[in-house]
Amino acid sequence: MKFEEVIGQEDTKRRLIQMAEEQRLPHAIMLCGPTGSGKMALALAFASYLLGDGPMLKGFGHPDLHFSFPVIKPAGTSSDHKMISDDFLREWHEMLAEGPYFTMDQWLSHMQ
Repeated sequence: MKFEEVIGQEDTKRRLIQMAEEQRLPHAIMLCGPTGSGKMALALAFASYLLGDGPMLKGFGHPDLHFSFPVIKPAGTSSDHKMISDDFLREWHEMLAEGPYFTMDQWLSHMQ
């Protein structure tokens, strides 16, 4: 995803690019905003900007791109198993392939 594909967020896009060009990137950036504001699209566009727009990034398989997201414990899962994001990585990639604009409810439904 490229910055041009992100709807709105012009000030934030400029600030992220400026931080990268000045080599002043913190170890983490939290993008916050209301539902539908494009936080995921902006995060993916920034990752693409930093890591290059190669084929590995298009499939979200770049070795330097990591995701952490909320997960559920499906019925029938052992109580000993602690669910982690990697347990739902396939579903996460499927959801992202459909587009970066989705709600938490859509994500929760996709996991089931």
